[in-house]
Amino acid sequence: METIEKEILTLEGIDNHFNTWANLYQLGQRYIFKYKRVYELKWSKNSKTYYLEERKNLRVFNKLPYTLRGRFVAYNAAQANELLELDYFN
Repeated sequence: METIEKEILTLEGIDNHFNTWANLYQLGQRYIFKYKRVYELKWSKNSKTYYLEERKNLRVFNKLPYTLRGRFVAYNAAQANELLELDYFN
């Protein structure tokens, strides 16, 4: 169990412990807002790891970013919809 806790998984430049990604996924906080981009946290059954899929149509151009550069926040679908002021996520 110690090897999994110490394992660092880097997704789109975000370094986190494997367990942190697992906790976010299990809590339903699958929508990652990082600077001007939005990603969806997904689980790959084949490779048994997490990955981020970018939602390119939600990328911010000529507006204020979602977060400061180098920071990220994770939201569930309802919180993400409220932030975007859209009914985009289920």
